[in-house]
Amino acid sequence: MIDELTQHFRAHFDRVPVAAARAPGRVNWIGEHTDYNDGLVLPLAIDRATWVAAAPRDDGLFRVVSREQEPPLRFSRAEPVRQGDWGDYPRAALA
Repeated sequence: MIDELTQHFRAHFDRVPVAAARAPGRVNWIGEHTDYNDGLVLPLAIDRATWVAAAPRDDGLFRVVSREQEPPLRFSRAEPVRQGDWGDYPRAALA
C-alpha cells in the first residue's frame, strides 16, 4: 500500500512524500460515547484504514487530494475550518 500511496502522491504533486502514516479504522462494539463518561466500552480495530502521505511546502498552503473525494483541496490555516465539504475533516485535523 505504501508504494501505491507514494505513486498517487507523486502523480498529484510531482515529488515524493517525506512522511507517511496509517491509522486503523475503529468501531465501538458497545458503549458509543460512554468511554469519556466512565462507561463500558469495547473498541475494535477493523480492516479499514486511513493512509496519509505528506511533504512540506514553503508557501503556507495545504493541498489535499483524496482517492475517494473530489475536488482536490487547497487552503491555508487562516481560513475557517468548516466549509461544508469533504475537507472539513482534514482542515480540522490541521487546525
